[in-house]
Amino acid sequence: MKRDTTPAQLLEVARALSTSTEWRVSGWATRAVAVLVRQAVELWLAEYWEVTEPAIAASTRKAQFLLLHDTLPGEAAAAAHTAWTQLSHACHHRPFDLEPTLGQAQVWISQAEAFRDALREASRELRG
Repeated sequence: MKRDTTPAQLLEVARALSTSTEWRVSGWATRAVAVLVRQAVELWLAEYWEVTEPAIAASTRKAQFLLLHDTLPGEAAAAAHTAWTQLSHACHHRPFDLEPTLGQAQVWISQAEAFRDALREASRELRG
């Protein structure tokens, strides 16, 4: 991927991998989806904090997610952090782990889109 690849482009590639007709023969595809979706989530998170609170953008991902509880409605921050944690786990191959399933990969894409939408709504509310 080019350095200036957008989160939307990352999700587009992830979706293409998750719907590929070659799915059953490409064992790496679900992990690739996890990596792409995690990168998209991290980029959206970084963009949000750079615009709303630049000092937070320099902190750890965990801190950034924890601080979202004050800005995102309902359970959106907890759901985003849980999805990011699952994606992080899936990105690191361990020989004793099962490969993520196609269903899991598609859920991750949906969760990333929900996170993007929650961040956009929070940004709109901050701007008034």
